[in-house]
Amino acid sequence: MWYMVLGKNNVPRAELNGTEGQNLEWMKAQHEAGNVLFSGPTTEGPGIWVVHASSKDEAVKLVDSHPWVKAGKRSYEMYEWRVQQALGVGRFEGPPTDPVLANRP
Repeated sequence: MWYMVLGKNNVPRAELNGTEGQNLEWMKAQHEAGNVLFSGPTTEGPGIWVVHASSKDEAVKLVDSHPWVKAGKRSYEMYEWRVQQALGVGRFEGPPTDPVLANRP
């Protein structure tokens, strides 16, 4: 399953200075393991990660292992993402057939 993670710093950015290496080391390992497909900051502040995990519990466990999250310096919101289209390939017609998607607000 895929999960969209929106991460926000709980501390001023200056407090993270000097710890970027921990973030990048963790992120590189997760990309190489296939756990994170995309990651990066937005211009508005939050970082976005696309995480691949067998369950939401596994995705939470993975994101909770990030050094800034473990230190309480970053929090996040996580959403299960049921990817239906990618790079121009996928289902582009009709309403969703997945009852979870069909009944969402």
